[in-house]
Order: sequence, then C-alpha cells, then structure tokens
Amino acid sequence: MARPSFCLLILCSAFCSVLAGRISPEQWPEDVSHVTVASTAAGPADDRIVDFKDGDDPTIRSHWALLVAGSAGWGNYRHQADVFHAYQVLRAGGYREDHIVVMAYDDIANYPDNPMPGKVFNRPGGPNVYSGVPIDYKGTDVTADTFLAVLEGDSTAVTNKGSGRVIDSGPNDKVFLFYSDHGAAGVVGMPSGPFLYADQLVKTLRKKFHKRGFREMVMYIEACESGSMFEGLLVDNMAAYVTTAANSYESSWATYCPEFFYGPAADAIVPSNSLHSSSSSSPSTHLHDLEPATFRGWLKILQSIWQWLQQLIHPSSGARSHSRSRSGSKDPAVPESAVGGYSPPQFTTCLGDLYSVSWMEDAEVADLTAETLLQQYKKIKMRTSQNFTYEQGSHVMQYGALDIDQEFAGDYEGMAHNGSIPPSPIPSAEWLEFSAQQQQQQQQQQQ
Repeated sequence: MARPSFCLLILCSAFCSVLAGRISPEQWPEDVSHVTVASTAAGPADDRIVDFKDGDDPTIRSHWALLVAGSAGWGNYRHQADVFHAYQVLRAGGYREDHIVVMAYDDIANYPDNPMPGKVFNRPGGPNVYSGVPIDYKGTDVTADTFLAVLEGDSTAVTNKGSGRVIDSGPNDKVFLFYSDHGAAGVVGMPSGPFLYADQLVKTLRKKFHKRGFREMVMYIEACESGSMFEGLLVDNMAAYVTTAANSYESSWATYCPEFFYGPAADAIVPSNSLHSSSSSSPSTHLHDLEPATFRGWLKILQSIWQWLQQLIHPSSGARSHSRSRSGSKDPAVPESAVGGYSPPQFTTCLGDLYSVSWMEDAEVADLTAETLLQQYKKIKMRTSQNFTYEQGSHVMQYGALDIDQEFAGDYEGMAHNGSIPPSPIPSAEWLEFSAQQQQQQQQQQQ
C-alpha cells in the first residue's frame, strides 16, 4: 500500500512543478521509481549551508563548479590559462575546493616554449594562475565522455580516471560550468577523443535536471560558434542559463597576444592584439595538434581572410546576430572594462580569451553581492564586442532560463567577491622577476 501512495506523492510533486513552469509533462522522468524522497524534498539536514550563503535563495545548501579546458598544445595556451584563472576566482569567492572539478590537459606550464616554466598567466603582469590548482582530470582523461559523466554526477563512469570526483550536486544546490576551447557548428573541442556535440550536452543537462541534480545551473561557454551548442536546443524551463562568447555562426577571439605574429614561411608580420580564435568545421582537424609555428601560420592566414571578409560584407559594424536569443542593445550607461596590453613576445601565444577574461576580471573588481548576472552580461558583451564595433569582437549571447539573470553573480562566482579588495595594479612578483630576467638578457646581448 505504501508504494501507490509514494507514486501519488511523486506525481503531485511533478504536477506542482508544471504549474511553476520549470518542467513540462513531456520532460518527466520516464521511470519515477528511482526517485527518492531526498531528491524531491529537502529534509532538515539538507538546509545546512556548506560554503557561502546564497544571495537570492536561502534554501540553497551548496555551490558546485565544473571548469573545462578543451584543448592542448602551446598555441592553445589561453584555454587552460582561462580555466586556471577561473579556479582562482571561484576559490577567492568562497567555493570549497572539493566542490570544484577541474579538467585540463596540463601541458602548458612545463611546455618547452614556456619562457616561465611551471607558471601560467592569464594577463600580462597578472599572478601565476597555475599555482595551487588541483587538476582532477588531465592528459588523455580529458574527453567528452569523461566530461559528460562528471557533469551528470556518474562516479561509476569515471572509475580509475583522474581523481574520480564528479559534480555530486542535489536539488538544493546551484551549479556553475565554465568551458574554454575551439568550436564549430554544433560542436566544441576536447584534447583527447571525439568532439563534444550539442545534443550530447543538452541530453546530459536534461538527465541531471530530471534526477533533481541541481536547483539552477549557469554556464559560461568560450568557443567559436558557441551559440550553436544551445540555439533551438536548450528549453527555457529547465532551470539552466547560458551565456556564450559568440553567436551560432561567428568566431570568438583571443586577447593579451604578442604584438606581432610571424608566419612560418614568408615571415609575414601581422600586428594584432586580439587574434582570431580559429575553429574548424571538420571533426578530423584539430588545431591543437599543430606545431606552434604552423599554428601561428594558420592564425595569420585565417585572420587575414576574416578581416578581408569583414571589410567586404560589413565595412563598419561587422557581422550581425540573427539568433532568436536575447542579444541586448547598446547601453551607454554600462561602464567599459579595462583593456589589457600585449603579452611579451617571448610567449609567442595569446594569454587569454576576450570573453573569458571579461567575466573573470569583472568578478575580481565588482561587488557580486549586488551585481546581477544580467549586469555582468552587459559588461561582458560590451568588452567582448569591442565597444559594439565587433572589430575582432563577437556577439555575447544568452540562452535558456533568462529569468536567472536577475540573480546575483556571486551566487555562481562566489559571494566573497564584494569589491572591497580590488586586484593590485602593480605587476605580480613572478611577472616582475620575469621582466628583470628579460632585461638582463637583453643587456648581455647588447654588450
């Protein structure tokens, strides 16, 4: 007799959820027999706050984050630098170490071309973001299958891989996902194995949502054509909110690059501070497999083609977005974020991605206990679009449950970011030491 009553309880709960607008009947789990009481209603023990108090929902118990760099190789330095920086931002914001899962190939810190061995920087003069980052999955363990298992919370699927840790969130938790790499229509890259496809990602999100694996989720995605991972696929009543670095058909851009990039053959010089974050529409082509010189040559060629097409088709404003998602309009009241300079020529690669450093550098200086996700989105959009000129810039987009953007950014990036201790304008000790070494070498060469 107990089982029919329990099933009735589950159906009533699902019906209430339909009225709330978060889940529709066609999205009900096919089999409700596996749903436990703990996953449908928070008991007294679930009310304990284990990290920081959520700014919008006092019933939130904890916050989880998954940080993923989908590339490898020196030419893709910036993707892992983005992820290592994101870890530092979340830890400073109040995240528990055991609630952050990091996936990165982990080859750039000690790469032969690294002029500062053992260190990684996401902006010129910034701190060593590699310091203290516990990487849960590295090398060939960083695959699409591993990523999906970690996101879903399937610990059995990652047995004997990396740390074995997963996003073990529940119905009273919020989840933040940050991904950085190359992308193309409907896919984003991984350093090992096949690409991650849009339908795979959305299916996993749906499964986790059905299992009451999160209260709400926010995803920041850095990749070319990253909007294509969600446009027309992510429904707005699944409690998942996404911003992407680009719309469904344009490229995202790197930043903090050397002032000049040299091609491998003709030694042509291409001055640029924001190089095209090239993507490939062919699954058989992986830019992270190319040697650094070849990679820079391809960047030079692709950038030249891209700039020529921009001038030919959109001589003044660049490509326009035709996405159904809310892209917003120019808001002169939104303050412009500071734009960094060139990275030293010794790096021969870009240190960061424009969209990625925009949200992280904002998190480090803003009061995230008062700034909403929408306000942060407007700041990111302005900086990533190059003040809406879209010259070596892109359209930052929103997808999914857009009402979540009214919540505080600190709910997902850490409520300890209250703007009280801004980053020092003085270069870090590691960077000053590097600069001194370079000056000494130049003096020796001149003598």
